Amino acid sequence: MPYSYKVFGLSVESSILCPELLQNDVADGADIVIRFGEVPEALENADDAGARWQTAPGIYLLNLKRVGRFMVRAGREIVIQPVEPMSEDSIRTFLLSTCLSIVLHQRKLFALHVSGIHTERGAVLFAGHSGAGKSTLVSAFLKRGFQMVSDDMLALTVDEEDRVRVLPGFPQVKLWADSAEALGRSTEGLRRVLTKFDKFFAPTVDAFHPQSASLHAIYLLGQHNSPEFSLEPLGQSDRFNGLLDNTWQKLTLAGLGLREWHFMTAARIASHVYSARVTRPQHPFRLAEMTDLIEMDFQRELQPLV
Repeated sequence: MPYSYKVFGLSVESSILCPELLQNDVADGADIVIRFGEVPEALENADDAGARWQTAPGIYLLNLKRVGRFMVRAGREIVIQPVEPMSEDSIRTFLLSTCLSIVLHQRKLFALHVSGIHTERGAVLFAGHSGAGKSTLVSAFLKRGFQMVSDDMLALTVDEEDRVRVLPGFPQVKLWADSAEALGRSTEGLRRVLTKFDKFFAPTVDAFHPQSASLHAIYLLGQHNSPEFSLEPLGQSDRFNGLLDNTWQKLTLAGLGLREWHFMTAARIASHVYSARVTRPQHPFRLAEMTDLIEMDFQRELQPLV
């Protein structure tokens, strides 16, 4: 019997157990079906390709020799042909990241590679390269009583009046062991993201905000060798580029026939959402000071967009 979940405001019927996702107790029909089946090694009508993927309008193929093949179709179906013996952890790693991001784009939901929290003013998101501190920052805000909307991926949607809303991801953060230690959180009993690394899945069900919310602000995180913090509000072109840079699987969008939609949607979001670049000293992290700086900024009346 298939499992039933809810993610990004969508109902999911899945043949594989996904404990990371919220269970869906409402029989409202499935927006997305995840099932096992045969997946070709290549697309006959591929318009674009990378080292491990191929695309055509409405279809995406991911071929991972040690894990399996995945096909995503029309934003409604993910078909998995695993390598035997099947590793469910490896399957879920790509299913709940790459494949779900393709589903979102195919449904014309803007898939962002960000972490984020829910505040009284709306959702506040943190973007940046791996190691910038996105997950650690979210965990620090959770300790201050805020709720989480995402770690790694969420979806944005824009209505006819250009109001931008956030569709939350799923309730867990991924923490390196040293970040968990700095936050006073034990990693005992937590599942590793990858067996060779000290990075762990940390469930946050009790501190998760599952409903959609307006988007209040996006902070782009960076590091420098200076001992001081800086926070610089961004102009529209930098806000636009920040959205492009932090889009999930952006190289696949042309082959999916979605590049024009992606650019136009990013421009609409950049025109209506405040964003700032936050740069911190590289060593030490000084997490409390960074959290204070960002909280002080998003709690005030934000500056008019330019």
